[in-house]
Order: sequence, then structure tokens, then C-alpha cells
Amino acid sequence: MMTSPRGAVAIIMGVAGLVVFFGFLLNDPALMNARDAGQMPWSLILRYFAAMFLGAAIAGFLLAGMF
Repeated sequence: MMTSPRGAVAIIMGVAGLVVFFGFLLNDPALMNARDAGQMPWSLILRYFAAMFLGAAIAGFLLAGMF
């Protein structure tokens, strides 16, 4: 499957945004104190994952000409 350079940069930036958010998530002491998985705000975490991916992908798509 061939993709344009602009699309490739958008996907890579989206993944990079997810990695950054995941790093912040792992270093959140208040969230890590919730021992039970049922206490974790999963819907909020999934919405942040989607927002980080989409925001970074859009930024990568718009700024791909600069790379």
C-alpha cells in the first residue's frame, strides 16, 4: 500500500502524540494509585487517546511541507 509523504507524516505524528500521552499517563501518580482497574476513568482515557492522535495527525498533515 502506497501512501503520500503527507499521509505518512500525519500517521507518524499521530502515533508520536499517542506515545507522548501514554508517557504522561504512566507518570501520573494519582492515576497509578488507583489499584482497581474499575476505578480508572477508561472512557476519559480513550477520549484523550483519540484527541491526541487526531490533533497530532492534523498538525502533521498541515505541517508536512515543512519537513
